[in-house]
Amino acid sequence: MPVLRVKKDGEKDEVIPIIKDVMTIGKFSADETSHNDITFDDKTVSRHHAKIFKKNGQYYMEDLRSKNHTYVNDQEIKRVHLKHGDLISIGLNTLLFEEEQASAPDCIKHTQVFQELDVSKTVDLNYLVIHQISEKLTKVTDLSEFYKYIMDMLFLTIKAEKCLLLISDSSDNLRCRACRGDDNTYSRSLVRRVLDTNQAINTDSRDDFSTQTASRDVKAIMCAPITKENTAIGVIYLEDSRFEQFSENDLTMLTSIGNNVSSGIERISLYEKIREEAVIKSNLERFLSPNVVAKVTADSKKKGRISFDAEKVNASILFSDIKGFTAMSERLDPHEIARLLNDYFEIMTEIVFRYDGTLDKYVGDAVMAVFGAPIAYAHHAYNAVLAAIEMQSKLKIFRAGLDKRRQFDIRIGINTGEVVTGYMGSPHRMEYTALGEVVNVASRLESLAQPGGIFIGKLTYEQIKGTIETTFVGRVKTPKGEKDMDIYKVIGLIKKP
Repeated sequence: MPVLRVKKDGEKDEVIPIIKDVMTIGKFSADETSHNDITFDDKTVSRHHAKIFKKNGQYYMEDLRSKNHTYVNDQEIKRVHLKHGDLISIGLNTLLFEEEQASAPDCIKHTQVFQELDVSKTVDLNYLVIHQISEKLTKVTDLSEFYKYIMDMLFLTIKAEKCLLLISDSSDNLRCRACRGDDNTYSRSLVRRVLDTNQAINTDSRDDFSTQTASRDVKAIMCAPITKENTAIGVIYLEDSRFEQFSENDLTMLTSIGNNVSSGIERISLYEKIREEAVIKSNLERFLSPNVVAKVTADSKKKGRISFDAEKVNASILFSDIKGFTAMSERLDPHEIARLLNDYFEIMTEIVFRYDGTLDKYVGDAVMAVFGAPIAYAHHAYNAVLAAIEMQSKLKIFRAGLDKRRQFDIRIGINTGEVVTGYMGSPHRMEYTALGEVVNVASRLESLAQPGGIFIGKLTYEQIKGTIETTFVGRVKTPKGEKDMDIYKVIGLIKKP
């Protein structure tokens, strides 16, 4: 039989067998109302663009008054007799028309499947269609696109007035994922039988059709299960009112397609899961250290999901701020400020990550980090103070490469205690953060510290004393003014004798 070979840059051609006396070509429609046999997702293709039809044993191409016209061998046509090797241009798409005697050997030569099945002279349509679907499985990554392609192949190979692709959702409710025909009604009793028995059905009007189906004068219905691990998860449903029953060859074809649909769903679902995990991991890497990301993702595989639900945890909060940033902003142009901050933030963030901290946010020129969440560990106060000491040390090295106009100091405050952490915000923008009085006190400590200094709260001091040299600064009111708080200044690591 003749075929249309769709030429694709950098990819293997898609071969479409011409199995009907009339096959229409047009733009892909998401609502599937165009009923075209061959569709292209291309804005330059009209809804009903052209048709290829058979007359007196010859094939013809006819333009259906399309906006951008139809071309054969670079000549605009209204209707033309097709010959082997003719190049057809429809929108941005190029199709090669091949006669039967040329197409069959070519398909066999390029298709290992056919060689294994010992097809030597002619291409069996069933094998060709299954091969096309198998090839599509290696390329498509979107379920909607895959469902649409299955509909195209079904309409090409099995003469049916209606075709439905019914797939169960997460709640085991059957949903129509794709439809070709006037509506998406179907015989629920027959579909239920296929789901329960996991067996295909090819029946006629003498069977127990539903009242709704009978009212539409349906004569033939054929269904095949879509299975996963020997359990039916969906059904391909076909019906027609023009003849009494579909053929056994139709049933064989439908069953084979059903098996391919199952493989496609599983493969694409796995691809989507991997893609979602990659996106989640990429988002995590923006505010978590690589070590913490690895722990979070490993934990998610055990639990089946990544969760940052709001919870109370014991953690240490670090705030750092550039002293005199407003004055420096007035001296530099916006581009200089942006470059300076980006370089500075990169250094500070690397230090936070090195000590297993979580980057909470940048607020203007300030950095907020959390130690001890979302992965809890006992020595978070010690890590936070070590990170602060290294921040001040690395800043001196960074400043050595700056001119006088861009010189600056930073102040750091750290506080330890119970905070509420988790993803918070609106559905349009969610951010992982920490909230509570401990956070407010850490910010207050930072504002009280002198340039180049590190101030810590009492609970932080209690957890690091003996390992970090400190000095008592004094006592001030908490941000709410309800009670006093002790302040300690970090001097550095205690040097062992």
